[in-house]
Amino acid sequence: MSVNTVPVFIPKEVVSDDFYIVVAINMENGTKVEEGEIIGAVETSKAIVEIEAPIFGYIHYKYKQDDEIPAEAVFAVISDSQIVPKEIIQGSENVGTPEIDKIERDNDIRISKAAKKMIQEKNIDISIFSNKKFVSKSDVEKIVENEQDKSKRMPLKYGSEELNSDFDWDHILSSTKYEELISLLAALRKRMKAKFNRHVPLGTLLNDRWELAENYNFGSNANVYDECLIIGNVSVGENCWIGPYTILDGGNASLIIGDYTSIGSGSHIYTHNTIERALTGGKALSYKKETKIGKCCFISPLTMIGPGTVIGDHCFISAGSYVQGIFPSYSFISGNPAKQVGRITIDGNKALLKRFHE
Repeated sequence: MSVNTVPVFIPKEVVSDDFYIVVAINMENGTKVEEGEIIGAVETSKAIVEIEAPIFGYIHYKYKQDDEIPAEAVFAVISDSQIVPKEIIQGSENVGTPEIDKIERDNDIRISKAAKKMIQEKNIDISIFSNKKFVSKSDVEKIVENEQDKSKRMPLKYGSEELNSDFDWDHILSSTKYEELISLLAALRKRMKAKFNRHVPLGTLLNDRWELAENYNFGSNANVYDECLIIGNVSVGENCWIGPYTILDGGNASLIIGDYTSIGSGSHIYTHNTIERALTGGKALSYKKETKIGKCCFISPLTMIGPGTVIGDHCFISAGSYVQGIFPSYSFISGNPAKQVGRITIDGNKALLKRFHE
């Protein structure tokens, strides 16, 4: 007499799980069940999942309570007879070691058979998983991949010192010195906000712009942001404003900037370039030539001025221009490469910018 059976599968509720634990067996084997009746439950890494009978018939469980079940396995079968079907086999082979089994018991965790096998093969320290409730094969694979990545990485160095990325580098953040530094910076930022209603980079927060200009022998009442890179001997006149993230290159030839000239943020003024040297693989020398900016000029932000450039008095350079050459006073300069596109007219306390085609 043949027995017709229908398998009852465990749904894969959590993608990363490769096993579940039987937490409830609701009936005796051979009990008659109705379609939709709850026949048991399994525990995933996230929740308890109840299992329903898909059809009417007699229940025959393949596992018992507390068994480990592979994800998407057959939990039980429902047949049209109380006779135990041939495919029902309870129990499973033991995988693991006494040490792994003890850690499971002591820490109240479950480790899948596949995970145990990999832990043994790779000789992984099982205590890594002591804070987890379920350990699946994918959990172990992540540890293995991380260790492999570490072995491939080049050692990190600071100077000649090799740095250990596993060291607690954050300990400095809880030190008294760090807390005092943060407190001081907060007080300085409050001062800046209260007095000038602005936020500035750290260098300018700590250094007075006018004192910096004085220390570099710039003209009286000139000021320069700490974020300016000053190379060599740079001559700056009176009442000049040098913005942040600028470069003043006087390390290769003289750089001279006249009175009342403003250098916008991010602008670079050079007295040298290494174009030919780079292109010839070091065969050519660097190009060096004095650069001069006249008085009462406005160099807009993100302007670049090449070596050997001479700009007369009362000139305006528009933002983003690359300037190289000789330009007369009262020039309106713009473009990349820049050229004189107009004239500046001074009428008492007003300055007029007029393009040639206007």
